[in-house]
Amino acid sequence: MRSALFSLILLTACASAQDMFLQGVNAEQKNNSREALDYYAAALAKDPSMAKAYNNRGLILYKDKQYQDAIAEFDQALKIKPDYAAALSNRGLVLEAMNDPKAAMAQYEKAVSLDPKFPEAYFNAGALSSKNGDILHAIQWLEKANELKADDGETLLLLGRALLVAKNYGRAAQMFDALLKVDPNSRDAFIGSVDATRLAGNQDVAAARLNQYVAMHPDCALCSSMLGAIYTDQKKYDSAIEVFEKSRQYRPGDPTPRYHLGFLYFLTKNKSKSIENLEEFLKLKGDFKDAQTEKASQMLAALKKGS
Repeated sequence: MRSALFSLILLTACASAQDMFLQGVNAEQKNNSREALDYYAAALAKDPSMAKAYNNRGLILYKDKQYQDAIAEFDQALKIKPDYAAALSNRGLVLEAMNDPKAAMAQYEKAVSLDPKFPEAYFNAGALSSKNGDILHAIQWLEKANELKADDGETLLLLGRALLVAKNYGRAAQMFDALLKVDPNSRDAFIGSVDATRLAGNQDVAAARLNQYVAMHPDCALCSSMLGAIYTDQKKYDSAIEVFEKSRQYRPGDPTPRYHLGFLYFLTKNKSKSIENLEEFLKLKGDFKDAQTEKASQMLAALKKGS
């Protein structure tokens, strides 16, 4: 800390405002937000009209949940540069975090009107629309963000998920596959791609891909659940049981495999195994109540009553 402070004092004495700003960016990239704020303050001391320093300070404060202070920084940036699309879009993020989605969307829309080629504003508007359940508008915003900033992982993932909800499975698969090219290790992209394949009716293809993936990544709970669900839909109950039994062994504290096994053993007329798994499922869930615990409790009661 003393070394950083000494460096800051030296830079303040002889460096330009731009040099100080770049030092702040460098500190941010190293996740040293406190030092970055100091450098941005030093840059502004030399050049009070540096709107981008106010914008960057606002983002740091936003991430630190100091929302009112962040708003003040963005307002100052916009006072200097009224057409600053990035500051407007970032101001929208703060308003969204402050539970004012209408005002946030207005900021994103204004940012787009000022700079139609600024992808982050389209992305933010798409993310907010998706969060609000406005999927059609979310897709429109995110398609534009993807057009302007191809191969952006966050955009591809969110757009793919929105397209899944809209039942545009072919386009969704394209987005997830594009993300896999950018990040071959993205589990979210793989799951999305397989889900699109499954929902499009290609269950055998989806099952084959999942089988291969689960063999290499037995820790992927959602992958196992998806594979087991496909086998259950196909009435391949023995294969589904095998999947969930392996999942149960790998994750003994996860109630989900027990839930599915309880019903699968019921379907295959193995009452004792069904009761055992449903009881263990409810035990693992503890006091938490949801639709699954209610359904499991009802089936367990029926099974024991018929014993």
